[in-house]
This record gives sequence, structure tokens and C-alpha cells, in this order.
Amino acid sequence: MPADTVLMRSLWMPWHMSWWIGVVFAVGRGQRKAFSEAVTMLRAFRRAYRDAFEQWRSGVRSVVFPQGTWCMCRVHGAVAQT
Repeated sequence: MPADTVLMRSLWMPWHMSWWIGVVFAVGRGQRKAFSEAVTMLRAFRRAYRDAFEQWRSGVRSVVFPQGTWCMCRVHGAVAQT
């Protein structure tokens, strides 16, 4: 894997800790730009998810969740971007 590659992976957590979802960043030394881009992407995902989830909670079932949303689609039948 190239040294400038940013790795992001979700952490699997036991069901009793499912309220906590974390992301692990692995960025090579001196890769501040790659790290900043990864943080920006993560913040954009969280913002889109939060907006979609608020709509879902208010009763709008046609809302589209951001790509990468697994639980809402599998468990609750929500739609996610492809």
C-alpha cells in the first residue's frame, strides 16, 4: 500500500456498546494533507447522517442516508445512496 494512503475503517463494537461508533485513521508521517482530507470526509458523512436521521425520526421514511450506512438499511429498511 502506498505510504500516502489514508486508511479508514469502522470499529466493530459489541451490541451493548453499539451507541459508540469509531473510526480509526492510519496516516503516514508527514501526511497532514491526507489526514485533513480524511477528517473532512468523516465530518461530511456525520453531518449527512445526522440530517437524514433527524428526518427519519420526524417520520420521513423516504429520506436517503449517506453511502456507508449499514444498520439503518439492514435493520430498519432505510434507503442509502449507492
